[in-house]
Amino acid sequence: MFFILQSQNSNYANSIPFVGHKKGEAVDQAAESIGYNSDKMTAHDTAGFIIAFAHMNFQDNPDLEKAFDNVQNGDLNITSYPEYDFGDYNVKAPAQGAVYVVTPEVGYVVSDINHPQRAQITFVDSKKGATQPIYFRALAKKVAHSSCKKDVQNIGKKVKVSVQKKNNRQSSDKNTKSGTEDTSKLSWNDSKEEKLSDFMSDFGDKMDQDYDEYTGDEQLKTRAARSIQIFLKMEK
Repeated sequence: MFFILQSQNSNYANSIPFVGHKKGEAVDQAAESIGYNSDKMTAHDTAGFIIAFAHMNFQDNPDLEKAFDNVQNGDLNITSYPEYDFGDYNVKAPAQGAVYVVTPEVGYVVSDINHPQRAQITFVDSKKGATQPIYFRALAKKVAHSSCKKDVQNIGKKVKVSVQKKNNRQSSDKNTKSGTEDTSKLSWNDSKEEKLSDFMSDFGDKMDQDYDEYTGDEQLKTRAARSIQIFLKMEK
């Protein structure tokens, strides 16, 4: 197995049968029959076959179906990572491969991005886990012999494929840091202090009571004075 899963779901893992090829088998001509040179296929070209195949085999998956619909409108962005977390499933690509994220919930692994005609394709779902791998040649042959073959080139032309060198955990750490910086804007400031002072003044008038601002610097003449001053010193 060329990827790592932190959790497992056997039902999805067996949802499509493993399809391979025997040693000495002639190179499948499926890609060429649709107009591609199987030795010079790009990530966009392989995405065309893979998304079409997913549409054929996973029509009960709303994320993949939405991806198929979006790409028709030129609104599908796929990003490749060396490693990605689909929910509880940690998927790590082999040395020559990549993890392609269609949505945060679904994606696929290509075992050899430099030689896709020899690669294995594995689909991953954050809820169901991973399918068994299928050779790209076999996948392309199934698409070429179906009504979806007319969609392949259209998908390849409209899909956007980008490359992310860092895994999504590293990207998440960066976003968390940014989120922390944004949170700091919520700290106390002069404007908020002024608004509180105005509010307490109005509140005191309504309740016919007088309120004095306490900064923690002077002595309090209440039963709780000692504990309040200690607390404020700890906060400082």
